[in-house]
Amino acid sequence: MAENIGVPGSLVTINARTNTKVTETVEDIGSEHNVHIITIRLYDTDIMQVRYAEGRTVMGVYFPCVGHTRTVTLNAGGYRTPTTKRRINEAAKALGLVLRVVQKDYQWYVTQSRYGLCLFEDNATWVDDSVSGKVIRLT
Repeated sequence: MAENIGVPGSLVTINARTNTKVTETVEDIGSEHNVHIITIRLYDTDIMQVRYAEGRTVMGVYFPCVGHTRTVTLNAGGYRTPTTKRRINEAAKALGLVLRVVQKDYQWYVTQSRYGLCLFEDNATWVDDSVSGKVIRLT
């Protein structure tokens, strides 16, 4: 059963059954956009962090955010288990992300949609563009 906990400036949801915690915070980066940060934690490891910008109104003028890209940082914390992979993929689907983690011959990969597979590495950052369907590794 999920339990929502009010934290100033963030939304925190804890699911005791799956040992998963979801936190959403918003950073004002001082420009015309806010950055939303969604963190998915499994036990003591932040397995996924998604950052995306939203448009904002400044002095009566709306500044839209260009594109639909989100940066995603993945981290299994050394625990490449079916549960970790499943939680990453469930969160990605729930957030409308294109990327998925798959396993082939005991090795983890991040799907790059129709562009193939890329080796999964902890703390690697990806750009996920839901419009074009592209997933590109940044780091």
